[in-house]
Amino acid sequence: MAFYRDNAETYAARDRQPPTDRLAAFIARLSPGAAVLDLGCGGGHDSLHLIEAGLEVTPCDGSAELARAAERRIGRKVEIVTFQDIERSQRFDAIWAEASLLHVPRTELPDVLVRVHRALRPGGLLQASFKAGEREGHDRFGRYFNYPSAAWLRTCFEWAGWSNIHIEEADGGGYDNQPTRWLHVTATADHATPRSGLLPSCARRRTLRASVSTIDRKMKGPRVQEDCTARSNCRFARLLPVSLNPIRFKDKNLRPFKVRQRRLRV
Repeated sequence: MAFYRDNAETYAARDRQPPTDRLAAFIARLSPGAAVLDLGCGGGHDSLHLIEAGLEVTPCDGSAELARAAERRIGRKVEIVTFQDIERSQRFDAIWAEASLLHVPRTELPDVLVRVHRALRPGGLLQASFKAGEREGHDRFGRYFNYPSAAWLRTCFEWAGWSNIHIEEADGGGYDNQPTRWLHVTATADHATPRSGLLPSCARRRTLRASVSTIDRKMKGPRVQEDCTARSNCRFARLLPVSLNPIRFKDKNLRPFKVRQRRLRV
């Protein structure tokens, strides 16, 4: 979060074009006036597009500085909330999470996906995007990314109770101007209560730790060498053994940025 705290104005004011094709496909699946959560709205570019399409948009971001910048762009309140603090229940018809859930630590992603699932009404739609990889790490700006493979990511979504999971892979770029392999995910919340959704927090943490280990065991296979040309020359485009073990980075220079936060409640 330190990067977004220190560079919020520059990041929000950059010349970014919303992903109009994916936004159009997302909007086409919703009813007029549908309630949409823009999860990790950043500078508010996509929120503005969704608002102009006639949807009832609730934008939120974990960075107070980015939230203020987004408010100036879209002219409405932006909630300050982290992924781990999402507590709304069956409030939204759809959630747009463009390049946001890719910052969730691997060990916390299954639990966050449960929280996101619970925020949707039955049949609700999620659109999310991730930078592809095989192990978590940081980019040259010091930003954390979970860098999942498509198979690892699908297993996380399945564990969290999502249905109709579709993952599309595409080459593109990002804020760092590096070639990037993207994973664009669509999924639906077809059940009212996702896996472990009713467990108390202490039991959920135990279940989460067990689930990450289970996902890792399920995905672990023979170690192979990757062809770096297939990785689009991104940061991890090196000949490395595939490892799906969650890794806890201990970078003391990248401590979470603490802001006053308000939990989203029913």
